[in-house]
Amino acid sequence: MSSTDRIKSVNFHITSKCNYHCRFCYTKHLNPDVISFDNAVSIMESLREFGIDKLNFVGGEPLMHPHFFRIVKSASDLGFTVCMTSNASLMTKENISQMADYISWIGISVDSMNNQIEATLGRGFGNHVTNAISVSDMIHEIGINLKINTTVTKLNFRENLKPLIHRLQPRRWKVFQVLHIAGQNDACIRELGINNEEFGYFVKNHQSVRLRGGIAPVFEQNSAMIDSYFMIGPSGNVIINHGGRYEEISLETLFNEGCESRIKMCKYTERNGLYSWN
Repeated sequence: MSSTDRIKSVNFHITSKCNYHCRFCYTKHLNPDVISFDNAVSIMESLREFGIDKLNFVGGEPLMHPHFFRIVKSASDLGFTVCMTSNASLMTKENISQMADYISWIGISVDSMNNQIEATLGRGFGNHVTNAISVSDMIHEIGINLKINTTVTKLNFRENLKPLIHRLQPRRWKVFQVLHIAGQNDACIRELGINNEEFGYFVKNHQSVRLRGGIAPVFEQNSAMIDSYFMIGPSGNVIINHGGRYEEISLETLFNEGCESRIKMCKYTERNGLYSWN
């Protein structure tokens, strides 16, 4: 297998703590609450030696980790392309400027143009969209690449988000069908879950969108997400999403077996897991 045919990116859930209460969140119950700084650095050193190029720091809300800036600096010093995904509620011009020294991409989760819909989803308390627009402007001004993540549910699959995406001007837009993970978000799926036809309705209405540089959005149906992500939890173990339920294995086990034994390379590439992140 050539270097271009390997898993090259990892989603690192450094904490499950969050100041929001998104009802569809699939990482509500990861333990422990935070990974220690020393354990995080040890894992990153192993990932770099293994050939991983990009780290995306996620949560929970990654800015709630008490050593967030030390961790991302260490990742940058190790030579990773460093990204983060956030709800943006804790971002200020000052800490975004600080991130610019280490982070190449900031992802913000925005699902609707309507503040009240976001609040109903648990995404904030009534000003999430307004704040996301303000923070996006700061990210552009400071010169970090912006990515938007959107989760499509029963509340927003009919919504037209083209004006919002045009306003935010991201370089990347990832759109996810709300995913049921047993033990994480069981309570909300009956109310918020959508079928493939409903997700397809949203895709059809947005597939003509083009981002900066003429890039198309990435749409991920449930089947595309399962078995296609390399994720590490606050425990330091690898989280495998198999059949709608998480299982954990040690990083050493994954390395010994090979990433592609647990993460399907064909699905990883089909969902555009490899792109020009530099």
